[in-house]
Amino acid sequence: KYIPGLDHIDALKEVKNSNLFLLPSLSEGIANVVLEAMALGVPVLSTNCGGMGEVLEDKKNGFLVNIRSPEEIAQRILEIHDYSHEQILCIINNAKTTIQDGHLINYQINEMKNFYSCLIDSHNGFN
Repeated sequence: KYIPGLDHIDALKEVKNSNLFLLPSLSEGIANVVLEAMALGVPVLSTNCGGMGEVLEDKKNGFLVNIRSPEEIAQRILEIHDYSHEQILCIINNAKTTIQDGHLINYQINEMKNFYSCLIDSHNGFN
């Protein structure tokens, strides 16, 4: 569904009301929109492009397919459609755990602080 001109909050409302979030990209880092969909409790189907494999584990907390494979995307959508309610809830809960354990802003800030502290410490050792 493409709805032009939505602000971020209204776009998130549309995502939250969806049965599946599809990211058919050829190249991505870790797409924020996927993290948002996972946090909102929407199952995610993404191509395995760039950093998406760092976030999504196929059939555990989301779904991954090969890039440039519309047939595989279509087949996976049909498979997901046949998942039981309990199977989808398990995927959603695992996705939310993934977000809570490694993608909340405070976690990201602490990781960056630790990274730069290590760089500064290792640089000071070269003096």
